[in-house]
Amino acid sequence: MGHNMADVVRLRSRPCVSGQKYIERRRQEEQDRRKDILAAITIQTWLRGLRVRAYMRYLHDAATTIQRHWRGFFQRKSFHVLLRNALHTRNMEFYNCKAFNIQKIWRGYYVRKYVHNYYARKIYLETLMVANQITRIQLKEIVGSKACEWDRRFRESDEQRMDRLACRTHYLVSTRQIPGIYNSPFLKEPMDMERRLIEARPRINAERFLISARNSTRDWTEMSYQKPCSIPHIRAKKPQGPFLEQSQIWRHRLKPLEPTLRVATSFTSAEEAALEQKREEWRTRVIDDAFLPFANHRKNKKYEPLLQTSCAFGSIDYGTHHFRDTDTTKNISKKALAYTWKLEDGRRSK
Repeated sequence: MGHNMADVVRLRSRPCVSGQKYIERRRQEEQDRRKDILAAITIQTWLRGLRVRAYMRYLHDAATTIQRHWRGFFQRKSFHVLLRNALHTRNMEFYNCKAFNIQKIWRGYYVRKYVHNYYARKIYLETLMVANQITRIQLKEIVGSKACEWDRRFRESDEQRMDRLACRTHYLVSTRQIPGIYNSPFLKEPMDMERRLIEARPRINAERFLISARNSTRDWTEMSYQKPCSIPHIRAKKPQGPFLEQSQIWRHRLKPLEPTLRVATSFTSAEEAALEQKREEWRTRVIDDAFLPFANHRKNKKYEPLLQTSCAFGSIDYGTHHFRDTDTTKNISKKALAYTWKLEDGRRSK
């Protein structure tokens, strides 16, 4: 209250100014006041930012220190685990290598001493080599003897062929008047065929006649009953493709008939068996009513009717639908159904 009165006294003591100047002065004061406020805000903002940044830097440094110590501790712990595992793996590899060498040496010693004797094997191989050499020598001798035998046979066959040729061409032998074609006067000496013609004995007509007569006096009755020789099989190249051998084809064609059960049995065998079973049940059944036992342990047991019954209890599908069932309505012809009816009527009449 005192300050306000002092302000009023001060204002009254001042000289009177015009209203326009007063408004200008108030506007200038307001602008100065706003500049001062903005300056103060700027100073406060800079100071507070400086303090906050210093505090955040301190927090970051503290967090970095904590993370550094924790990560170092964790990595050292993990490194110790990795180092322990690596050392264990290296030791196991070292021990396995040593155990492998020990096993290799022991197994080699055991096999050489008890299973595969080196010296015995060496003696066996030397003996085998000697036996192979002997076998080779024998085979060479056999091959040589076979070659000599074939050569001898070839020469003998050649000699026989040349002798037969000389017998057939004996008329080409040289005479006193005319030399033969194998004894030309322009040659220094006769050819070898000339010697063969001289040594060969030609076939006379009498011998040929005797040979033909001997062949003509065979038993024709025996010849009429002789089995004619079969024509040899032509060994043609096997055709390319999935074709069977001729023997397999003939074996398949000449195989006896082996009908299946469906073909071997009657077409109406299922109906006949059902009728026969139905008559057998009807003959052995005493009463059609269900038997109701008065024992408590069988009170709730379901009644099991017979297979082919036609009473009020009905029939089950066992034997008709489960194994073999025929639908007679799908037959093309009604002969089988009529035959079944006749068969059933005939058996009932009996």
